[in-house]
Amino acid sequence: MSRAAFAKAKTQADEAASAFEVSFAAAKDGALAINAKAFEALRANAEANFDFLKSVFAAKSLTDVIALQTDFARKQVETMTSQSKDIAALTQKAMADAVEPIKEQVAKSFKIAV
Repeated sequence: MSRAAFAKAKTQADEAASAFEVSFAAAKDGALAINAKAFEALRANAEANFDFLKSVFAAKSLTDVIALQTDFARKQVETMTSQSKDIAALTQKAMADAVEPIKEQVAKSFKIAV
């Protein structure tokens, strides 16, 4: 193998390693963001449950409890739907950010248009 070919192979290997490092860093950052969002959702849901329980104990009649339960259930469905969408969007972004450096490196190595 000639020196030029060896140098080219070494450069490509170094660039590939660098792309993997960037990819892993992006994956780690994405996982941290997803975990933070999930923890935020858990905290918000726990607070909503405690607030609901306080309301139930303060209710004066069964009719009030039923109204509180209905309102709470509707709000929780809306909240969980929103939380799920937020976490899904973060997951999609994290995956794209993690894959992009490798995709670019493969395209560069094989001279493929991305």
